[in-house]
Amino acid sequence: MSTPLLFFPSEGSDWEIWTLPKSASSPSSIGREGATPDPAQAAASASSALVALPAVQCPVLALWLKNAEPSLLEEMIVAQLDKRGLSPRTGERPIFEFSVVAESEDRALVRVVLLPGNFPEALCFPKVSAYAASADFLPLPEGQLVLWRERQNLVVAAVRGGHAIYTQVLARSARITHETAVELRAIRFALELEQIVTAVDGVTVWGEFPEGTECLQALKLPVQEAARPAPSAPRAAAVAGMAARSRLVPAPLRKERARIARRKRNLRFAAVGVVAYFVLAFLLWGHLRSLRREALALQEGVQRDKPAAAELERAAAAWRVAESAVDPAYFAIEQFHRCAEVMPPVGIRFTHFELKGAAIQIRGNARNVTELFKYVEALKQAPTISRFGWRAGQPRVFQDNTAEFKIEANIR
Repeated sequence: MSTPLLFFPSEGSDWEIWTLPKSASSPSSIGREGATPDPAQAAASASSALVALPAVQCPVLALWLKNAEPSLLEEMIVAQLDKRGLSPRTGERPIFEFSVVAESEDRALVRVVLLPGNFPEALCFPKVSAYAASADFLPLPEGQLVLWRERQNLVVAAVRGGHAIYTQVLARSARITHETAVELRAIRFALELEQIVTAVDGVTVWGEFPEGTECLQALKLPVQEAARPAPSAPRAAAVAGMAARSRLVPAPLRKERARIARRKRNLRFAAVGVVAYFVLAFLLWGHLRSLRREALALQEGVQRDKPAAAELERAAAAWRVAESAVDPAYFAIEQFHRCAEVMPPVGIRFTHFELKGAAIQIRGNARNVTELFKYVEALKQAPTISRFGWRAGQPRVFQDNTAEFKIEANIR
């Protein structure tokens, strides 16, 4: 069975199974498929499941609140639930959804559907697409208090604007007794006094009650008896259509869905990582192949150009041999001229100038050490010979402050 299912509480302890249309465009097709004590097992082969929660597990209540933005209304509802003792004892935030049924100048009538803190884990299974109050699936008549049995409890509901505005389990009993009439009278009085409903014109009883409904005559309201209608297909389609936005998700299922979402996200990341790994490996393989081709091409080029390179090496060696004969930098007279250009008019005198290979050696006399250092700096800064790395040895200084010096350099 791959169709969506609706699990509706029966009069006893089982759950009625109803098939829903696969498409919201055909909401009229709904059929009974039997009953089950375990909705999770029955939904194993279904595409999805709606769960109509009985009033004992999903009460509906109405609150008059100050007209405000939805976020402020939500906080006021939380405060009211806490005040009425309906918040979870664990201190967690209550799970509910609400809608505004009617508004006045400064007040709003809010319909609240509440999930209890002790929600049964047996109803938390992965195929559930949405939860809703069972009264939301039934065609409740306007202006009536409606009684029916579900899950071995007697339930009453009141309607406003076509939706259940209030549900309550009566005295934890499935029988109609005098206590039932007393409770209904109190409920009617409270609903009319608080203007939850405009007026209660009668009582509708759905189902078979062997004890009869004579006890309800004390209400002095018309009493109608009929079989409980089947869940409304359009209402079921409306609930299914709002499943994605529904906030009625019990904590265990919320945690399970979060775990599944994390797992799917991790699997997506892992899949992306694996794909990226193979893409990078393929790109690296292609790059290595390209480098190998380039290396082979370079190796072939080296082998091809090896004779030319050897010829160039021989030419370079011949040039190095002939360099001193043809390069002006190796001419002694040229270097002597360049060194003499930066000499001061007086104070420095050469006694010896030698260019041997690439080494220059200058000996001479200086009027004083200061003149000697100035000349060495001039050699280091001269544009044509500054690169030769000029260095002066320790001068020999005489009593008259004159100095004998030796300066060396290398023109390579």
